[in-house]
Amino acid sequence: MPLTASTGRAKDAPAAPAPPRLGHTPDPRPVAGVFPFKAELDLAELDGRGRPGASWHGRGIDISRGALWFRSRKLCYPDRELLLAVHLVDDQPTPLCGIVAKCDYDGDGLYVTHLKLKALPPSDLVKQWLLGLHARGGL
Repeated sequence: MPLTASTGRAKDAPAAPAPPRLGHTPDPRPVAGVFPFKAELDLAELDGRGRPGASWHGRGIDISRGALWFRSRKLCYPDRELLLAVHLVDDQPTPLCGIVAKCDYDGDGLYVTHLKLKALPPSDLVKQWLLGLHARGGL
């Protein structure tokens, strides 16, 4: 970089980024096309045969066209397939499916999971899982 004669410092030098806080992972979410998504979620991991396992609760953070970020108490391993029931103001929850891209510890026993959305599996197991949430009082 060229130096200025008066100060001896590099001209147009970029400012040094602020050091990250201790215990904080820098936010990997892109800025463009990502919107806040505050919704209650019921989640289940799909096994090798496409059957949902035990359900747990989460809360949405952000959403984009092909991805969703949520916070929950469960660590999700990358490349696992998850089934979600999104509880908005509607009467029935909206089912979504996705593959775990990344999961990071967020503090206070919570994990932030980045999920790449994909099409729902063509199976009656999704309907049975949603009906099971209703029967347990998950709705």
